[in-house]
Amino acid sequence: MKKNRQRNLRVAFVVPTLGVNTRHILRGICRYAAENLSWHLRIAFDQTERVLPILRKTGVDGAFMALQTPNVMAKATASKIPCIALQCFDIPEKLPYLTAASCDAGRLAAEHFLERGFRHFAYYSMSDLFWARDRMMGFSERLAQAGYTTSVYSTHTKVKPGTKTDWQPGRTWMKGLEGAVQWLHTLSKPVGLMACDDNIAYDLLEVAEEVGIHVPEEVSVVGVYNDETICAAARPPLSSVAIDLEQAGYDAAELLNSIITGRKKPEGRPILAAATHVVARQSSDILAIEDSEVSAAVHFIRTKFNLPIRVADIVKAANSSRRSLQLKFRQHLKRSITEEVTRVRIEYIAKQLLESHMSIDSLAAAAAFDSTSHMIRTFKKHKGVPPRVYRKTHGYV
Repeated sequence: MKKNRQRNLRVAFVVPTLGVNTRHILRGICRYAAENLSWHLRIAFDQTERVLPILRKTGVDGAFMALQTPNVMAKATASKIPCIALQCFDIPEKLPYLTAASCDAGRLAAEHFLERGFRHFAYYSMSDLFWARDRMMGFSERLAQAGYTTSVYSTHTKVKPGTKTDWQPGRTWMKGLEGAVQWLHTLSKPVGLMACDDNIAYDLLEVAEEVGIHVPEEVSVVGVYNDETICAAARPPLSSVAIDLEQAGYDAAELLNSIITGRKKPEGRPILAAATHVVARQSSDILAIEDSEVSAAVHFIRTKFNLPIRVADIVKAANSSRRSLQLKFRQHLKRSITEEVTRVRIEYIAKQLLESHMSIDSLAAAAAFDSTSHMIRTFKKHKGVPPRVYRKTHGYV
């Protein structure tokens, strides 16, 4: 007598495009499917409203679907297909939905700035979606606990006719951010600024560059999602709150399987992708310095460390005297001007050892060391091991 075989569960994954965040979610779902071989995952890159009739006709057992409008959300709910909602612009009332732990992300960003001694804070978003509001709330509430207020950018900010601004449309490919520029100029500095996500943070960095606002010395910026491509492309490289979307995808698949098999009922509740930590890069990896001369000197060092700069060059850039600037460096940074130059160069080399295949000789030249042997000795003094050992232990072999 033949045993009845349990049929495969047909599970659809429907999104318009496979962006980087969705890719991480899908990776977690695929990991669950690999561990549960009864799943047959079928992927469609299309609008949900076009695919939904096909899903009903073919009789899928469950689905992950992008539900970006109330109309599509209502149709998905009415279909009775067990579903996990993705990319929601509104909170579903009757469907479980995957979203980032946005309040936690805001708190992590706030703590990142507090640890660096900031006393002025701002939050920037171009949307009023629920997750953007949650990030603002987590950020501002944590800062309020520490006794600080947060300047929040309003998407309704307008530039008055005839107002003179440093931002002129047409200067770059960026458009429509005149209000943001005005707002940036009004902020007390140095300011720790959280942007609602990495794409918005990238735009802010571009705007700051255009209008001469120094990042991170005047405006220190943190995004959300840690999109490594965007963060690396930004100038300076963008700090960001890491969100564990892959594990959330796995958790969502586990929940969907329980709904399909009748062990759990579908209900409107979030599946939260954990905010784990802030990945600090140059856009925020700095101590808050309110002294204008030190701030100007630090900016000069960070942007010119790849050149054979001397203390005299730094003093001139800061419009200060050598003795005064040396004393201020000791006061604010607890190190000399020369030590700060060396530190910035060594940190650049360490990062490249982990993230690139640049040769040791090329790294020495790129960081303006007079010789490779000098760089190796200095690197070992700061990191405890020579560059090749550091790379073999932590990065590329």
